[in-house]
Amino acid sequence: MNQKSIIGLVAAHHKENDRPFKNYTQFVDNYSERIIKSGGLPIGLVFPEGKFNPDLLKICDGILLEGGPSIDSYQVNIVNYIMSSKLPTLAICLGMQTLIAYDWASKTYGPNYQSITGNFKREDEDNFLEKKSGHNNLNPFYLSQIDVSKHEINIDKESKLYKILKTDKCFVPSLHDYSVKNNVLDKSNYFKPAARSKDGTIEAIEAKDENHFLIGTQFHPELEDKYQILFDKLIIEAKKHKKLN
Repeated sequence: MNQKSIIGLVAAHHKENDRPFKNYTQFVDNYSERIIKSGGLPIGLVFPEGKFNPDLLKICDGILLEGGPSIDSYQVNIVNYIMSSKLPTLAICLGMQTLIAYDWASKTYGPNYQSITGNFKREDEDNFLEKKSGHNNLNPFYLSQIDVSKHEINIDKESKLYKILKTDKCFVPSLHDYSVKNNVLDKSNYFKPAARSKDGTIEAIEAKDENHFLIGTQFHPELEDKYQILFDKLIIEAKKHKKLN
């Protein structure tokens, strides 16, 4: 029996209705490599036609929400499952924004996946996201440009992120076209800011529930070895969850 913790990877789904070979889910190797290096077993979770299937999540000890271009309702439903089951989760870039999407959708449509499925649309992103490039204009991005992409963030000393990274300031690679609106977490039931950049951009969030390991980062920790510790922590928490369940 494999004792490694299974980490489900959730990636963006691309669909063109009249082009069957353009319907696909795009997983990025960088995330899987980090999970493997931390001792976990990454598996890609596929939701054909963007239809949510909770059975896929039942085999996972933890979740990694990848970056991507836009949020679909099935991704919001995954967060609903994560919240109810307290699955350890690391959410990166669009992944963090998906956590915010769940927070917004649960207030607007009700805190259950059936109502979110029936109502959440990509256009809803305008309610909690704003156009803001990632402190750079590197598109396409090349790894050789990583230093250009970096900017400073300030980490809340009371946060889990601070306890993991053991610093209140970091220079992080930032690659995004949108960011979370500054005041969107003011009345959140589930999440709190863990880091911001100097211009006020929310750069990291985490669960208010102290017993739930859930961290979202707007920046990209998978691009640098010094942030491997975040993935190590995900595996540690996934192992704890595995033992309890």
